[in-house]
Amino acid sequence: MAFGKKLATVTVKGIPLDIFSNGTPEFVSTDYQVDREGHYLGLKYQCVELIRRYLYELTGINFARRWQEGHAQDWFLFATMMKLTKIPIEDVTEGDIICFSGKAPHGHIGIVLSKENNRIQFVHQNYDASVVSSPKAELDLKTKKLTMNQFVYELQGFLRV
Repeated sequence: MAFGKKLATVTVKGIPLDIFSNGTPEFVSTDYQVDREGHYLGLKYQCVELIRRYLYELTGINFARRWQEGHAQDWFLFATMMKLTKIPIEDVTEGDIICFSGKAPHGHIGIVLSKENNRIQFVHQNYDASVVSSPKAELDLKTKKLTMNQFVYELQGFLRV
């Protein structure tokens, strides 16, 4: 899948979000995504860039300006510094942020679409679009593990603005 190709548009809390291909999960772009004022949002089209773009559209706040460093697995650890609230599993709802750590060097992060029984459906970016056809993924809350791009990610928790 070509870098920058629009894969889908997903609506979260009334906000349409375009999901783009990063080419391959191993590829790291040197192109930056910016907000309407021209401020840095993240590297195109990493999972963290999607989250920052979503939070910017939701709140008008550029979270890269609150905390520019770090990777997906750091969000849960530094949530308080970014003024995000950690949410217990039983309170998770559409629009919350789902955070993973794992063997991949930077973890993974997505946006919750729904929670039913023991499953959480979420949307994410920077997955292998040649293997997975949809930007939507599911997490089984019994195992709390996500296998993607030949890596196993473990659930860290959930965040809310």
